Amino acid sequence: MKIAITGATGSLGSHLVRHFSSRGHEIIALGRSKKPPSALLDAVSEYIRADISTTVPRLEVDCCIHSAALASDRGLYERFYQVNVEGTERVFEAVRTHLFIHISSASIYDFSGHPIREDQVDPDAILSNYGKTKWLAESFLQKQSQRRRSIVSLRPRAIYGTHDRVLLPRILKLVRNNKIIIPGDGMIPISMTHVSNLITGIERVIEQQPKGFHAYNIADERTYLLREVIEQVIFGLHGKILPVKEIPIRWIKSFVKMADSLKIPISYSAQSIAYVTESMVLDLTKIKKQLQYEAITDFDLELANILDWG
Repeated sequence: MKIAITGATGSLGSHLVRHFSSRGHEIIALGRSKKPPSALLDAVSEYIRADISTTVPRLEVDCCIHSAALASDRGLYERFYQVNVEGTERVFEAVRTHLFIHISSASIYDFSGHPIREDQVDPDAILSNYGKTKWLAESFLQKQSQRRRSIVSLRPRAIYGTHDRVLLPRILKLVRNNKIIIPGDGMIPISMTHVSNLITGIERVIEQQPKGFHAYNIADERTYLLREVIEQVIFGLHGKILPVKEIPIRWIKSFVKMADSLKIPISYSAQSIAYVTESMVLDLTKIKKQLQYEAITDFDLELANILDWG
């Protein structure tokens, strides 16, 4: 199969390139890097330097996995829209394929104490520019369902694994003066998605190619407690149990609100605070029933690999 992968030089994109290349597929990799790693070049039949916010070359493939995105807690809305919405439109129009797989995000959901289904999106409740523009990209794709045989949007939550540039660094930033600083008590249930499980979901989509537009939550089978995840990572890196200092949530939120109003740059945002103080668990019923998805690994099994890489 000939597969185009956008965002190929990013953390997720590089995983996708390595995996599908190792399975014998012909990979067309698209990325912004002028000089991508030699290992990536060795794994693809063609590398195309392309910035999806400006232009995407015409291609014809069997499948397109669109993983390129601007993902951050901060930034101007206009830039997020340019990359995540207009960029998705450019990729969709430029790449001729029967199967278009869009890597979306659980950031399109509001936080909830109950498992969240795919139909429970409230556009007015989305906190971040990233989440808002991911939802708009999905909305565009849904309207194009008659133009491709199969369009699938996968919504992972907290992607992690080796080469992670988001989750692990966030956890490491919680350590100050040999203490773990946590807003609240951290005892909140969360979904996380190991990159291997996301790839498994992509493989199920490629195998079944459901007709029309479909959106699926995807995550590890297990639900985790955020505090336990943080403590396991810190213990693995430091070799000892560090004391935990809990900061009242109302203090943190007041501080972030004041800093935003005064335009004082700080490392926290309303979205990043929500990540560590509010529950986010995904309901996986739909992807299990329709695509026979089964997670193949979890955080406990992968922790050693993550720490070795980090």
